[in-house]
Amino acid sequence: MTTDRKTDRYDEFVDLFSANARRVYGYIYAMLPRWNDADDVFQETSRVLWQKFDQYAPGTNFFAWAREVARFQVLYHRQRQQRSRLKFTDSFLEVVAKTAAEQSERLEAEQKALAECMEKLKERQRAIVLARFAPDATPKTAAEKLGMTVDAVYKSLGRIQSVLLECIEQTIRDSRRNRK
Repeated sequence: MTTDRKTDRYDEFVDLFSANARRVYGYIYAMLPRWNDADDVFQETSRVLWQKFDQYAPGTNFFAWAREVARFQVLYHRQRQQRSRLKFTDSFLEVVAKTAAEQSERLEAEQKALAECMEKLKERQRAIVLARFAPDATPKTAAEKLGMTVDAVYKSLGRIQSVLLECIEQTIRDSRRNRK
């Protein structure tokens, strides 16, 4: 493999892994009872994903592939931890894994719909949402930035939230209809 090909493949891995790391971690954590176990398995999963990245078929669902690697890492971790007092059956873990995958897919659909719906908001509505939910923002700082009272920010956000919720639900319904 040439250096350029290695660099391209490395960049591809970093992009895909960065976009999916939280979901992979959430999947792992759903199957393990302790944070430190989830952290250890996530680190090992990350290493294995990189080692086996040549087996990943470009253009396919990276998260689905990473989730399977993570599932095997969780099972391997459980085998090593057999002496632990807290034990879960494999069938229980399979149910948890399936549920975690479904919730992850639902959350991804909701996040995508939210992004689409944010784009549909009027400019002023979008500005209110962005001002209020900016890092370290408070209702008071958002109100000052927007030239509004705190009460007006809350009332506007309530109306905007209703609009966004309705839009998200409709977007998800439309998406499901289009897949059928």
